[in-house]
Amino acid sequence: MPWPNFFIVGATRCGTSSLYEYLNETNGVFMSSIKEPAFFSVSINRRKPIQNEHDYLNLFNDAKPEQAIGEASTRYFIDPKSPSLIKNKIPNAKIIIVLRDPVERAFSSYLYYLRREKNEPFNMVVKKSLETDLSGDYLLHLVVKGGMYFEHVKRYLNTFGQNSVKILFFEEFFPDIKNQFKDLLKYLDIKSEPPKIINTIFNEYKKPKNKTSKLVLSIDDILWKMGIKSTFPFLPNRKNLENKYLESGKKPKISEQEKQDLINFYQNDVNQLKNLLGKNIPWENF
Repeated sequence: MPWPNFFIVGATRCGTSSLYEYLNETNGVFMSSIKEPAFFSVSINRRKPIQNEHDYLNLFNDAKPEQAIGEASTRYFIDPKSPSLIKNKIPNAKIIIVLRDPVERAFSSYLYYLRREKNEPFNMVVKKSLETDLSGDYLLHLVVKGGMYFEHVKRYLNTFGQNSVKILFFEEFFPDIKNQFKDLLKYLDIKSEPPKIINTIFNEYKKPKNKTSKLVLSIDDILWKMGIKSTFPFLPNRKNLENKYLESGKKPKISEQEKQDLINFYQNDVNQLKNLLGKNIPWENF
């Protein structure tokens, strides 16, 4: 059974769901049926959908020899052990990293967190996020620390080399999606045209319809953390639950003070990232 030869590793809330869907609809590409199998993640306190190598390889069992084979697991970005684990199994793997203005990403992560948690103010969740490591609440940890990019990007570059790591910027990639996607296909050695769904955005902001909806989603998250969802696959999957219990609504905005506090917090990390990449980064806040 084949192993994947490319990975979308993150970051969270940076458009990886859309990118996964685009590649899944592209001729010459085979993506795992499960987004976020997280097989190569071992440092995060959250149940993995795929627990063993046999089940992982089964995800790619129907891939054809001529297809590029990929998967998307954003845990790989912040898990310090993931790059070396991938490298040891697939030395020539190609890595895709999508980065977004960390301030915008943090607030997006907060809104995602609120789908299942009580409506706490952003500044309170930020404080709790800073106090949480990978052994604690993973979604809470991500709110702020998921935007500390420098060390994670450096780790992938050191492990795979610059020629095998493609770094995309949310602010450049999606506004010019057709040309940017063609460039990505070239990087992956895929001779295809972008799919028809290329302008569709996936995993946009949605909120629970009511208190009952939030309770259902919270219980689902608890069952997931306990491993019950993967043990009993007949239970409703997360995407179906979200389609049923979430709805579009007016997206909350970050306050100017909260934005400035985060700019100050992330500034040094962004400066280090700029130096590492040797280029300016298209983020208005920096």
